Amino acid sequence: MSLIQCSLVLDEAHELVDKLPYDEDLKSKFLSDLRKDLFSRHESFLSNPLLLSIMLLTYGQSADIPKKLSIFYNQAYEALFQRHDALKAGFQRDRLCGLDTQDFSRIFAAFCVQTYDRRLFQFSRSDALTFLTKAKKAVAIEVDSEQFLDDSLQSVCLLVEDGLFLVFAHRSFQEYFVAKFISEAAPEIQQRLIDRFYQNLAIDSVMHLLYELNVDLVERELLIPKLNEVFQKIGVTRKVGISHFLRFLKLQFATIAADGGHIFLTHKVKAPNYSNIIQFSVQFDPERSGIKNQLGQDSENQLNAFCNKYFNDDPGREYLLSSMTYRSPFIRDFATLPGGFSIPWLQAAYVRKKELEAKHRGAGRSLDALLSE
Repeated sequence: MSLIQCSLVLDEAHELVDKLPYDEDLKSKFLSDLRKDLFSRHESFLSNPLLLSIMLLTYGQSADIPKKLSIFYNQAYEALFQRHDALKAGFQRDRLCGLDTQDFSRIFAAFCVQTYDRRLFQFSRSDALTFLTKAKKAVAIEVDSEQFLDDSLQSVCLLVEDGLFLVFAHRSFQEYFVAKFISEAAPEIQQRLIDRFYQNLAIDSVMHLLYELNVDLVERELLIPKLNEVFQKIGVTRKVGISHFLRFLKLQFATIAADGGHIFLTHKVKAPNYSNIIQFSVQFDPERSGIKNQLGQDSENQLNAFCNKYFNDDPGREYLLSSMTYRSPFIRDFATLPGGFSIPWLQAAYVRKKELEAKHRGAGRSLDALLSE
């Protein structure tokens, strides 16, 4: 988003907050923090009056918006369920279905898993009722589907009407409730859903939210097995070298190209996407893994120099990875570029894998020590 666009969104958010019947001092502090820090973390919420009001309610509880998105979405849901009408001069909407906040969220989470699995972000009322029937059965909670859907639209406001369709009040609510469903599911269901959904790591926040909700689960069922799988396939036993790096690329990609100073890798059909796992394992929690210094900083000059060297005379050129060897100057230079495709990142992920394995091996011993007399 450009600086001009950011300024316009902030101005609109300022106008919306001014109109809300809330403590003036708190609104003033909220708007100040919004411009300093909150905007960068929650910019997509700011142009939606309902969600902006929820942010203000959440902020009013602790004079802050949580940095962890999973905590923020939980507080936002609680605000929608219980405190949303505090902004409406004491008016309280009656909920029809009579469920408490936990049971309501369990059904809605099962509803979200179905729509997310089908990549549905809008649906008819009839389809929504069908999903709700399956959701109730999945979590063994009986409720009137029509009443639940009406509450989702009118009282809790997780869904809104958009013409002939229903949509989520904000798409990220769907992702949060999918992560919540996985976090609370039986172990065999958790594993199946993680295997099914981790491929979306680069395009949504489900696995990131799940990591916040249940870090041990993600480490145990996703990171350790997938990191083991990739490092076994490329033959790393201690330290990542140029030959390992090239095998890593060839596992997934067919060609490398560049355009406007950006590098593009063509993914092989049906090839596993290990790069997302590597980047997730390193980028999501670099401080605790002790590898932050290996990541370096993005260097635009270094990237431009690489592009000028190999693509300047022919911007449409593609390099076939199948024809590359570890002695190729192109591969040796590519392996040192800043960012997720480099030997330092692969090595960082390998260190992370070893740390995670040690952590989970020690978990049982820690429990024994905790319970021993």
